[in-house]
Amino acid sequence: MYTVSMKSNKTAILTSLLTIFSLLGVMLLQLVVRVNAIKDNYTLYTCIFIGIMALIILFAYVFKGTSSKKKKPSFNYPMLISWVLMCILMLVSDITVFKQYWFLSLILLVLFTGLFFVLGRYTIDQRDRLWRLFVIAIEIAFLAATVFCFLFRPYTVGIRYSGLSANPNVYAMFLISVWICIITRFEIMVNNKKAVASALIPGIEFGTALFFLYMTGARTSFAAIFVVTLIWIIFRFYYTRKEKVHVLKYTLTAIGGAIPAFILSYVLLSTVPGIIGHPVEFERDRMFTALEYEDTTCYAAEESADTAEDAVTGQLAAADQNAVTDEGAVTDQGVTPVDELDSDSSLLNRIKNVFRGDSTLDTMLNGRLSIYESYMKKIDNKGHKKYNKKVNGENVVNAHNNALQIAYSYGRPAGILYVIMTVLAIIYSVRLFITDRKKRSTAILPMLIVLAFTITSLTECILLPIQSLLAFAFYLAVGELINTKYDYKSK
Repeated sequence: MYTVSMKSNKTAILTSLLTIFSLLGVMLLQLVVRVNAIKDNYTLYTCIFIGIMALIILFAYVFKGTSSKKKKPSFNYPMLISWVLMCILMLVSDITVFKQYWFLSLILLVLFTGLFFVLGRYTIDQRDRLWRLFVIAIEIAFLAATVFCFLFRPYTVGIRYSGLSANPNVYAMFLISVWICIITRFEIMVNNKKAVASALIPGIEFGTALFFLYMTGARTSFAAIFVVTLIWIIFRFYYTRKEKVHVLKYTLTAIGGAIPAFILSYVLLSTVPGIIGHPVEFERDRMFTALEYEDTTCYAAEESADTAEDAVTGQLAAADQNAVTDEGAVTDQGVTPVDELDSDSSLLNRIKNVFRGDSTLDTMLNGRLSIYESYMKKIDNKGHKKYNKKVNGENVVNAHNNALQIAYSYGRPAGILYVIMTVLAIIYSVRLFITDRKKRSTAILPMLIVLAFTITSLTECILLPIQSLLAFAFYLAVGELINTKYDYKSK
């Protein structure tokens, strides 16, 4: 028995390490993709991602454990059918109209669906453990990114902070994934009635993540985090009253860690990079200001430019995307010296600018209504080669909405199936949390992922798993929901 136990422990440790390193490998690839032009290296990046996913599937198959059920698993068929049909319709479009970002459909249909079927052989406890490892991997990535930023990525007064990315909006979307993992960690502590002092750890993480989100000035990511946090608080308040769980001490302890962490993060970012004196600059770094200009069409800040040419087309296509040189911010009105830039380019200032008296809904959305209308007019049943298109004479790199992008790129039928699949994912993820919250410690995580992804995808295009951690997490959550029915029968 001792020998078997030792062997089992070694297998568990090896499985944990392989899982964490695989997930960190995916996140490292996403970082490389984000700081480089994806268009010129898409084939290379995709092949690397396929290799990592193949290893993940292999690890999942080999190390599934001796306690997994031998019986044939059953699935949540509405989720499974909508997912597979969507992928097949995308594949038909990929074959009919060869895409700039080729065969995303096969990546989803073969790699992710294959992983779903392998994980379908796992028990609830085993998959719950994998989700806990997912949380740990993201926290490790966040810690590494934070240390790197404090040492080598200084911020400039009047400029939105890009963090470990070439674009503040991209780094803010990474923070969404971090935020929901911190919520999950806090939930685990409360549900397991851990020592109250342990809430300091997620509190410190909350404060640090909130600081970087504030510095990015990313309104879409803030909206996603705000909504999922509000939903979590509502659920937490309801279950706290119903189950008489005393959560106030945990909350106050977390706040006690968050406030100093927020302040300390500002101090460190303000001083340490200057002391080190070796700022790291990415080739595609672009500076974003919070300045607003009259009579300027304000197209949405793109997720990532396909090429350097795309990045500069139409003077970066937005007031939010004004390049900053050593002399100052370059706009259609000339060069603004750095010392005359708005000293507060952070989140609160950008939210305040939304509610100016002369703002329209389109300007509040940074021209997205114009983009949506333009894309909608070109939707057909076959799809289009490129994600980008011209809008009012300016190049826009994507539709800034997942449903529109899939309908435009892969055809109207695929877009309809995507909407159906997403609605089902919302329903089943909430159901999973409500019904399984006492069975598994991470029951809340798929719900948070699906909600955050859905909210973000209303105003951003996040489809490629080699590019977006939130998209990657969403596809994994879809797999969890596909296997949900099997869980209910096995317990």
